Amino acid sequence: MKNPPKLNIPLFLVLFVCWIIPAIVYVLYFLIKSYIYSKQTHGFIELYGLQSWWELAFSKNEQKKLKKSFGKYLTFGKVENEYSCRSNFLTTLAEYTKDNALRYKICKFAYENVSEEKLINKYWALHDLISLFKALKDYEDSQKLFLESCEAQIKISRKAFAKLAVEIPDILEEEIHMNGFDELIVYYRKQKNASKVEELQKQAISDGWAIKKYKTGIGAISD
Repeated sequence: MKNPPKLNIPLFLVLFVCWIIPAIVYVLYFLIKSYIYSKQTHGFIELYGLQSWWELAFSKNEQKKLKKSFGKYLTFGKVENEYSCRSNFLTTLAEYTKDNALRYKICKFAYENVSEEKLINKYWALHDLISLFKALKDYEDSQKLFLESCEAQIKISRKAFAKLAVEIPDILEEEIHMNGFDELIVYYRKQKNASKVEELQKQAISDGWAIKKYKTGIGAISD
């Protein structure tokens, strides 16, 4: 019985099949994966689960503006948690842009979702939102949201002070104030609503905030 003829396969063909084709497939896979990744939203937006909001709330041009002001890691790369909570990130993002329309969109979204935060995170988020809405002045309904943010912060005033007193004991020895009280006191003074001013001052004292200051009725912000 004759032996079957030996196949004389060129070495380059063996190399092509065993090495070059798999290498080409791997490179193509890597390129496709990189392309898909580049089209997705990552960075801090992904970290805080804000992809849907990001795509629906902002046009491509608005997204471009925000990425330019905040930096590429807004939507790029894998980032670590640098902020205390999602609301803290959002108020920081709002502070980065000078565009009132963009700042308003961010602040309104943050305000609508601030109730999901833990007590102290909620307190600080409202602290920032009060300042941001005040700066927006008469843009859209910023004045209304400014007042609502003050009221929302005052609602958690007593619990927030008690929590801060544990976490930051020095708070009891300093003239710490709460900007929700401060801003509403100024607002109602301008409205010449003395009874409301007195009511807020008494509540501030009762909740523990800057007792000496509120007793004298000074307030942190002058008329």
